[in-house]
Amino acid sequence: MQRRSLTKHLSVLAPMVVTGILAIAVQARGAVLLDSTFDCPDWVQGTSLNCQGIEWPSGIQTVNGKKTTISAVSNNPAGAGKGVRFWNNNLETGGRNSATLSWNYLAGGSYPPQNELWIRWYQKYMPGFRWVGGEPYYDKTLYVRAEAVSSALPQFAPGSKYCITAQGAPDYYQVCSSFSWADLMGGETSDGQWHCFEIQIKMDSNGQQGVTAGANGVGRIWIDGGGGGGGGGGGWSNGSAEAKQGWKWFNFDENQSQPDNPNGEGWVDYDDIVIYNSPPPNRDPHGNPFIGPIGWNGSLPDAGAPQPDASAPRPDASAPRPDASAPRPDASASRPDAGDVPGAVTDLAVIGTTTSSATLSFTEVDDGAGQPASYDVRFSQPPMNWGSATQTSQGTCSVPMAGQSTGATRTCTVEGLAEATSYEFRLVAFRGTLQVNAVFGPLSNVAQGTTVSGGAMDAGLADASGPGPDAGSCIAGAPCTSPDGCQSGIIDCLSGQPQCGHWTNVADGTACQGSKVCHSGECRSCPTQEPCRSADGCRLGTTNCATGEAVCEDLTNEPDGTACGNQGTCQDGACSACPAGETCTSIDGCQVGSIDCSQQPAVCGAWTNRPNGVACSGGVCREGICRACTPGAACSLSEPCKLGAIECAATGEPVCEAKGDLADGTACPGGVCHAGWCEPVALTDAGDPCGAGTHLDPSSQKCVADAIADAGPSAPPIEPGCGCAAATSASAPLLLVAGLLGLGLRRRRGSAEVGM
Repeated sequence: MQRRSLTKHLSVLAPMVVTGILAIAVQARGAVLLDSTFDCPDWVQGTSLNCQGIEWPSGIQTVNGKKTTISAVSNNPAGAGKGVRFWNNNLETGGRNSATLSWNYLAGGSYPPQNELWIRWYQKYMPGFRWVGGEPYYDKTLYVRAEAVSSALPQFAPGSKYCITAQGAPDYYQVCSSFSWADLMGGETSDGQWHCFEIQIKMDSNGQQGVTAGANGVGRIWIDGGGGGGGGGGGWSNGSAEAKQGWKWFNFDENQSQPDNPNGEGWVDYDDIVIYNSPPPNRDPHGNPFIGPIGWNGSLPDAGAPQPDASAPRPDASAPRPDASAPRPDASASRPDAGDVPGAVTDLAVIGTTTSSATLSFTEVDDGAGQPASYDVRFSQPPMNWGSATQTSQGTCSVPMAGQSTGATRTCTVEGLAEATSYEFRLVAFRGTLQVNAVFGPLSNVAQGTTVSGGAMDAGLADASGPGPDAGSCIAGAPCTSPDGCQSGIIDCLSGQPQCGHWTNVADGTACQGSKVCHSGECRSCPTQEPCRSADGCRLGTTNCATGEAVCEDLTNEPDGTACGNQGTCQDGACSACPAGETCTSIDGCQVGSIDCSQQPAVCGAWTNRPNGVACSGGVCREGICRACTPGAACSLSEPCKLGAIECAATGEPVCEAKGDLADGTACPGGVCHAGWCEPVALTDAGDPCGAGTHLDPSSQKCVADAIADAGPSAPPIEPGCGCAAATSASAPLLLVAGLLGLGLRRRRGSAEVGM
């Protein structure tokens, strides 16, 4: 037959989905891949669909003109929203015509394959729905696929047990519960009731396939909260590299074999589907995680033996089903948190009654996240049904009743009761906010009591098993607490009505009314474990409320420079005040200003430039900017025979100034230096320019010492002023004339150089 398929598309839930998927790598608890209650406008196949991101694939056929629908008619009354209805033809088998949904498709390729899933959904067959031969050959609901030919299928499988089948694996195998169709329905035909189905599947981490020695895959089944079965050792893939990566997509649909219904057609309703990719918060008695049905009656499911046992006894089909009216979170609310299940109250008792009230006592429990639980208290005349019971709205038991101290005895009063009437009372612990994100624990035991007429008292039995034996008294000495939980007392019956008195303060630091704590008998706010700071704001710590007052402990220094106090900053864990108006300078030292504490952090402002020429880091100031200038650094002048050095002028500009002459005889362009001037060698006179005892070395153009003369005639005296020696030879007059001519030429050259 044709399979009617509904594909879940999560695009409108993108913020929630992306958060859950990104947490997969660290296996965050409570990550939700899909959560749908079909809370959307009514829809009929073939029309436009706008429903929580659900996408209907093309090509689905109708059944005798009937189309798949989403409407309130198909809603599981224990949940919110609506439901979906699939129609089926009689005597058809197989025939799938559906689109697939991959994790990668949902987020543009960013979703990795999933190697562990918890899946829960609700399913209801048309009243009287039946099969050829009394049992389904198969009835497949979900296809959780690793690849096209490798799937994990929850179904009524051949052999009539409800199983998870590894379809497409070479060694076809399955793990099964002890439930058959007849067990679940109480016979061969459907009971027309909603049933909760839940599975856990885990891919073998070694990539093995089938039931193989050493495989660590998991398959578990719960139906209606218990009695399931399953076990480990499964591979859930065909062994291929692609399949070993994990599950990549799924279909939510209806694929039946051999239905046999009146009028040749039948329908199946589905609702409230949730898919986790990491362990959900609840635990069964074996410690296995499970999601927990919406209509959960507080009984933890039993996963059965670790391995499937086909010979296990079937459950009694006539046994009472879970209370579908049990407390549940609002299905349209935010996703479950990562805490554990709140505790169960097991000692609820009626310790006193009046004509219009009953006083209850119980031991407070944990909310599953380390805090005292809150409570939903209800009452009704016997027998009590939780879903239809009255939620307490008068008295100190009014809902929601905040927790005070885990493990402490708590008393409260239910008011507004009828005179001389028997009542049953029950409560459930929860955390969060009712109708928003509440997470519930199991229901408590049922406590019984009867209000009295004429002001007489009916204590009720402490074990809550029946009305009290003495209708004219209350239980004197029974423990009780103040409304805020910060004082404890005992019941006094002197007035004929239970009165809590003889008060003593509970220990300081005892939790009360949620996150508050007791101090000197009063309930005070105290943000325990919240971040806190020292008085000056320069040390960070954690609030400790053990004394009943907030104490900031485990302090560590804030980073230096963190703003604190009156425009101050933190230094080594202490706040330094801001020196408003004090002089400050720019980084390069060429501007001065004053500290401005009006800004956060304080700044140096109101700038003025320092005088040009003032020394600064690496130079001198000029127009408020530090310019590079190194006094005394060598520099070149236009005169080649002068020594130059840098002077940092008052203008802030570097200036090259003469600081002396180069040594005489130092080579210079076209000559040698003499007295700070560069003179050509060819124009020097015949005299020796180097002075007595020296002469000019023609190769180096420097003055060098004369060689020591040998013994001989004494040299003639040197005539002063002419640079020539007196001679007695006949050539003396000619030499004199030559000397005078040379002297004249030298003087003229000297005059010419001065004028240049």
